[in-house]
Amino acid sequence: MDPQTAGLVSLGILALVALAYLAVFRKKGEVKIDGPGGTGLSFKGSNEADRLPAGETMAERIRAKGSVEVVGSTGGNVSARELDAGENVRVENQPGPKA
Repeated sequence: MDPQTAGLVSLGILALVALAYLAVFRKKGEVKIDGPGGTGLSFKGSNEADRLPAGETMAERIRAKGSVEVVGSTGGNVSARELDAGENVRVENQPGPKA
């Protein structure tokens, strides 16, 4: 086998190893392989979510002699029903966390 063919075969084997690595460690990866004779291979991939999924904050049937505070910090919906407070009622929705 001549040296150029051997180089291309080894480049192909390294590419398969790189793809297997990305399949196992799925979050983020970048691979660059330089082969003989100016050949090479480079790719990168990621499957990270842009943001965490939004949740929901719910408060139902709360009775208090003092104040009632409902704070959602998941970036999703906030719902408050049947609140009975002797003082203040505060419902707040804050932005969710970043991934």
